[in-house]
Amino acid sequence: MLGRRGTYGERGSVPDLNFIFSAPQWNHERKRPRFRKEKRSDVTGQPRTYKRPVIPDRFAHCVFDRSWDHARRWSLRAPLTESQCKQRLARGVNVTTGIDFAILPISGMHKLAGLWIRKMSESGSALRKSSVLVTGASGFIGRAVVRHLGALGCHVIAVSRGRPLTAPIPGAAREVSAGDLSAPDSVLRDAMCGVKVVVHAAGYAHRSAPDRTSLVAANVTAAARVAEIAASCGVRRLVLISSAAVHGMSAVGVITEIAPVASDDAYALSKFEGEMVVRATLVGAKTDLVIVRPCAVVGPGCAGNIPRLARLIMRVPILPFGAIGNLRSFIAIDDLAALIGHAALSERSPEVVLAAHRTPISTPDLIRALAYGLERKVFLAPIPVSWLGAAAKYSGHWRQWQSFSGSFRADVGLARHAFGFDAQTPILDALIATAKCLW
Repeated sequence: MLGRRGTYGERGSVPDLNFIFSAPQWNHERKRPRFRKEKRSDVTGQPRTYKRPVIPDRFAHCVFDRSWDHARRWSLRAPLTESQCKQRLARGVNVTTGIDFAILPISGMHKLAGLWIRKMSESGSALRKSSVLVTGASGFIGRAVVRHLGALGCHVIAVSRGRPLTAPIPGAAREVSAGDLSAPDSVLRDAMCGVKVVVHAAGYAHRSAPDRTSLVAANVTAAARVAEIAASCGVRRLVLISSAAVHGMSAVGVITEIAPVASDDAYALSKFEGEMVVRATLVGAKTDLVIVRPCAVVGPGCAGNIPRLARLIMRVPILPFGAIGNLRSFIAIDDLAALIGHAALSERSPEVVLAAHRTPISTPDLIRALAYGLERKVFLAPIPVSWLGAAAKYSGHWRQWQSFSGSFRADVGLARHAFGFDAQTPILDALIATAKCLW
């Protein structure tokens, strides 16, 4: 049975004639794909009839990682869920294009279509069958990445500077203590042999008055050494966890992956230098590079300004930040781990991708969410922002004030288009959970 003209996935009655659907054209009025039809009949002039092909059970488990790119290319809708894929496969519908297998006029063509679908599915899962090595596995981001990849069924090798064996990392199939990555020994090289994907999440972050030498050693030299070993061991992909701070603490408008770099502190500068040195190290190598630039990461156990602000809320019930009208992008730690998993395991990935929730929030909303999680009442006095900025500049805290009161909105369109990824955890909920862990 064929679908009615102009509908997508709906079932209709059997038409009088067989029709072969050519490439769909977008109908801007009906917001649905419109198909051109061609009459086709046999030599007797009678309409041809085709039996519905039976899809083998071995195709019923397919999950189509590339369906988003195909749907975008043919102006169709977003990728289907796994349950929808199974339902449409059971009905004989091509879940990637929405075209019924039964309209294929050539005998046995549905078998070729099934083989093509299986190939598309297996190509996206090729990296999932290999081992993944994660550096900085004992850190805030690294631990979440190991847990997420382990839940996906990957063989995860967790590399850390050194930690007790009595507290295993959740999701890790094997733990390795590699010491200082800026001067790695043979342990890291041995652990990387046979690995197809490396996620480099080690490095310094959120340090007060950081030492320039320590930042360069952790964020630049160590990244270069890891990239060098990965290239020599034949690693297929290296995912480097950088930071959206390379675009500055605040910005006018929406930040994209091609926005100019404006590193205005030692931490952001070291992250950008790490990106440059890794790019230079992998020139001519067969190792693909994917740089993930997350915005401020929130979640239980996060570091930086969020715990400091929570401690301030617990001590002071009145804060002068009610007049701040900024918008800043954040991302929950679980969503960041999921995006890193997509960047590591997808068949194709962009070189640079921003990680953020699609909805930015203001600083007053951030304070209210933390106060709710801390079960504290806080009053935000509407003191003019210009007064607070002048006080911050006079006291030597102008940069911290920029990151606190300025706007920083990140565009998530590339992650959505490349991976079909959309952050699921609301930022306010993540802030409330963070505050409850601090209380």
